[in-house]
Amino acid sequence: RGLKNVDVLTANMLEFTPPEAGSYDRVYSIEMFEHMKNYAKLLARVSSWMRPGAMLFVHIFVHRTLPYHFEVESEADWMSKYFFTGGTMPSLDLLLYFQEHLTIKGHWYVNGVHYSK
Repeated sequence: RGLKNVDVLTANMLEFTPPEAGSYDRVYSIEMFEHMKNYAKLLARVSSWMRPGAMLFVHIFVHRTLPYHFEVESEADWMSKYFFTGGTMPSLDLLLYFQEHLTIKGHWYVNGVHYSK
């Protein structure tokens, strides 16, 4: 939309290597972390793509209190089988436990009612 200083990269995060590691000012993750498992490794990788002082913004679906793995329990379990295959529903505070490589500066919760509209 006319932005000349923004690159949008869409990739498989299990295999992704950025074209210019260590050079990014901002990294935005929109609804991707809930498809992943190893947050310590993921955040270490993301931090290696960023230059000093850079910031990461994560938009993520969460359960208010409990993390859980998406596991297919029946044929009717389409969410686990087709959408979040192999992922984890994080709890609201889960990323607070993984601050070795990146530090959380802000944390917001939106209840998600707008998704039903």
